[in-house]
Amino acid sequence: MIKKISLIIGCVILASCTMHPLGIADDTWQAMTPEQQAQAYQKQADIDAKERASQQAQAAAEKQQIAEIKANPKYGQYVQCIVEGAKYNDFIDGSNTVQPFNFDAISNKTLNTNITYYRNGDKFFEEHKQLFVSFDGQQITLCDSDNQFNNKCSTLNATSKQYSKGVKLKFSGSILNGFAKCDMVYDRHSNNSQNKNIVINL
Repeated sequence: MIKKISLIIGCVILASCTMHPLGIADDTWQAMTPEQQAQAYQKQADIDAKERASQQAQAAAEKQQIAEIKANPKYGQYVQCIVEGAKYNDFIDGSNTVQPFNFDAISNKTLNTNITYYRNGDKFFEEHKQLFVSFDGQQITLCDSDNQFNNKCSTLNATSKQYSKGVKLKFSGSILNGFAKCDMVYDRHSNNSQNKNIVINL
């Protein structure tokens, strides 16, 4: 009996939360003519289209800004890392072997990198995962989502001086176990406009 009552209450709540265009309340919606409802749908569609266009423009601008930074990075702004022999913890198994991978880290930007790992080291059970990379100038953070409240992350820490010379770092945190070799990318001869950016390959 209690289960039936709970089910009825749930259905009532769900019905009361029915979404209509423009956030129109259900009782108001039911009182509207078909023409008014059609107009509301059209207005909502226009709003959604503008929002998508705005998001696409922001994404394009961000992509362009990242490309410009990579083309002409300043000291301390851009780091490249190579990871070999790491383990990935998917919170089912913490001993998943990760294929070697590399990633970029740009100060105050969130980038992503894709990894391939094998459950318990068995290549028959191949999995893929996208990680999100952020960098504050010293700490590089890799997380399994871009949710700011996510705590499933691992970090690498070094000073700008260490990054500029090239440094081997150990991951700390919950999702990656192992080491990364990281090197800062920047124009080491910025006073000479004819010199190009120098990237040190580890």
